[in-house]
Amino acid sequence: MITKNQYGQAMLVVEEYILQLKKAAITEKEVEEQENPFLNTLLFHVDFSVRAHNCLKNLGVNYVRDIIQYSYMDLFSKRHFGRKTLKEIESILNENGLCLKRD
Repeated sequence: MITKNQYGQAMLVVEEYILQLKKAAITEKEVEEQENPFLNTLLFHVDFSVRAHNCLKNLGVNYVRDIIQYSYMDLFSKRHFGRKTLKEIESILNENGLCLKRD
């Protein structure tokens, strides 16, 4: 049988463990942003062509991290996104170690 003292000690250990887990818990997005600072770059500061920039702006994309939420087919199905524009976007993302979302 467990005494109240043992139970209390066990609860303290469990609570401490939970606190450590919460401190160590970093979301995948935070890890990605720490690994690649290019994600936090404003669209305005990336060397896209005027057409690519306008297409992304019309989608409401403001940061590079917003672009990688789309897949190739998502963008291709949007108005004014052609193969050339998509290749340009993919190329710039690849140069910076990023890619579009996988289908």
